[in-house]
Amino acid sequence: MRADRVEVVRVADPFVEKTTVRAFPRLLGSGRAVAEIEALLAGATRLCDVSPEAVDQIAKRHGIDLDRRLAGPRRSLYRRFLEHCLVDCALSPEENVDLAHLQRLLRLDDTDAAQLHDEVAQAVYGRAVGEVLCDQQLDLEERNFLERIRADLALPEQVSADIYEKGAAQSRERYLLRAH
Repeated sequence: MRADRVEVVRVADPFVEKTTVRAFPRLLGSGRAVAEIEALLAGATRLCDVSPEAVDQIAKRHGIDLDRRLAGPRRSLYRRFLEHCLVDCALSPEENVDLAHLQRLLRLDDTDAAQLHDEVAQAVYGRAVGEVLCDQQLDLEERNFLERIRADLALPEQVSADIYEKGAAQSRERYLLRAH
């Protein structure tokens, strides 16, 4: 990126903007509802700009009870946004607010949201471990980096230790394969 060019990243970037539902003629009611909800999220500058009523209207139009249906797609939308937020391995206060709002919009309970956070946080930490160990060495700066990420992701020490051990074993295997 050139120094004089400013790149604007919208909060809703992980969502796919679908201009009309007619563009997806094979989608049935529930698929169309998910496509419309995703388009609504994609068009938002901030997720807090999306009202629960707008999501409810989409569900109602398609005869969908969001509390009882579409659990997988709702979880998928939440996961995608969480992964987008954790690209930098940390959640900003604004991202936390948007995640809480998205959780309400998608009617995910705290258990679902916590499970998704744990899954995504562990994957993010695992990628960081893989990057740090690509040279088969862990210096003090890299150790501090991993500890900061662990704390930012709110990973329990035992979980992060297990991920580190698995990453170290995989890194050794790759190293030995290259050396062979």
